[in-house]
Amino acid sequence: NNPVNVANAQTLGVADELAQINRARSSTVSGGVIFRSRSGENGLSNLTDIEAPVQGRIAAGSGHVVVTATPVTLDAGTAQTTADTLNRFGSGQAASSSPLVNNYGNQTASGVGLSVGYETNSVKVDVGTTPLGFREENLVGGGQYNGAITDKVSYSIAVARRAVTDSLLSYAGARDQGQNLEWGGVTSNGGRADLGWDDGTSGVYANFAFQYYDGHNVASNTSEKGGGGFYTRLFQDGNQTLTAGVNTTLMHYNKNLSYFTYGQGGYFSPQQYVILNLPVEYTGRTGPFTYDVKGSIGVQHYRQDASDYFPTNGNIQPGTSGTAGSTYASSTKTGLSYSFSATGEFQLAPQLAAGVTASLGNAYQYREYLAAVYVRYSFTKQTGALSFPPAPLSSPYLSLAN
Repeated sequence: NNPVNVANAQTLGVADELAQINRARSSTVSGGVIFRSRSGENGLSNLTDIEAPVQGRIAAGSGHVVVTATPVTLDAGTAQTTADTLNRFGSGQAASSSPLVNNYGNQTASGVGLSVGYETNSVKVDVGTTPLGFREENLVGGGQYNGAITDKVSYSIAVARRAVTDSLLSYAGARDQGQNLEWGGVTSNGGRADLGWDDGTSGVYANFAFQYYDGHNVASNTSEKGGGGFYTRLFQDGNQTLTAGVNTTLMHYNKNLSYFTYGQGGYFSPQQYVILNLPVEYTGRTGPFTYDVKGSIGVQHYRQDASDYFPTNGNIQPGTSGTAGSTYASSTKTGLSYSFSATGEFQLAPQLAAGVTASLGNAYQYREYLAAVYVRYSFTKQTGALSFPPAPLSSPYLSLAN
């Protein structure tokens, strides 16, 4: 429910409105490269992620069949050969060798993800796989329905099974080569409901989600998430819109499984998380160029409970006959949160567009950078004023606004 689109519909002439309808109905093929980097500890939470989605959108009925193939390459780096680091990955047994031997193996993954779906203005469905070639492969997919109660009140209901892409462990699965252990490949499974009110100038919204998390040889988990906010369009005309507001998100996970020993999931799972931020968005068009710039600043607080090193093994070190494992300490943190993203798209020719997008932020416990370039070819000529904000090509596994 993008508030900018509501404003645009009120300022379009008849000719431009027909041109945008034709644009939305056209068949296209797109391709691009997405680079994502999450700062962290080499061999564990650090992640370099390169994805190259190729997507076809084929007009069918009142919507599009969407087919996507996404080559993915992940690299978590090489763990330091220190007792402290080796103790916190896999079995942890390499930390007890003398001299220390880093026999965990190279933590990389590559594969090709496939998905097919169908989208209309009100319905979206898709089914696919996490990248084939990863240590852990999963079926993923989902469905979403967007509806309206009145001309100002809208809602959406979604159910989905998605890959958790916080780390190489959660996304692709990891391997302790020394003990021949494999674990990871976590999926979130659940639903989300959204409700919003918008009068063309201002709006309010709220959402709630419940998720069940599961992975190969990973402890199961559940979460509840909710949030809401208010926004107002400070300025708008036919070519640009400036929006500002306030937003809050709350999360609770049953277990803290954010670590990288056997049975942990490698994904952010706090027992308490609260963020309050002030988002601002400026979007518009200038001739053949459309743009979308977003930023936010706020305060976030989270608490993580203590967690067993080996939560699926009775906290007994794998490969031993009863040695008790350690426990990760609880932690609490309060600090500044920020995010920034910018997308620009240029209509190079009546049937060809190219775009770039970049973002950075520190939401949750990660500092993440993302950059992407893409091109899109339309099988029909595009005329009239361009619609905005631009809709950049994205990976089925990543959100460019994440």
